[in-house]
Amino acid sequence: MTDGERAKVAYEARLLQAQAQSIEQQLLTLEGRMVEINAAVETLHSLGKQDSVMVPAGAGVMLRAKLTDSDRVLADVGAGIAMEKSVKEALELLQKRSDSMQKGIKQLREALEVVGGRMAELQERAAKA
Repeated sequence: MTDGERAKVAYEARLLQAQAQSIEQQLLTLEGRMVEINAAVETLHSLGKQDSVMVPAGAGVMLRAKLTDSDRVLADVGAGIAMEKSVKEALELLQKRSDSMQKGIKQLREALEVVGGRMAELQERAAKA
C-alpha cells in the first residue's frame, strides 16, 4: 500500500468514526425520548389511582399538586401546540410516538452496523498493507 493509499484509508476511517459518533448521539437522543414517553405512559396509567402528582416547576424543583380532573390532559401535538385530550387519546398519541421512536432507533442501529462493518474492512485492509 502506498503512502497515498494509507492516507486515503486513514481519512476514510476518520470520516466513518465521525459518522459513527453522530449516529451514537442520535441513538442516545431517541433513547432518552423513549424514557420520557415510557414515564408519561406510566404516569397516565396511574392517574386514577392517586389524588396528587408531582409537577416539574423547573430547575429540578417539583411541586405536589392535587388532581381535580384526571380524565383530561394537555398533550403536545407538535410545533409547541398543546391540546386537551382524554387519557386514552393521550396514550394513543404516546404509542404512535413510541412506535416512531422504535423505528428510528432500529434504523440508526442498522446504520451503525453498516458503518462498523466498513470500519472493520478498512482496519483489515490497513493491517494487510
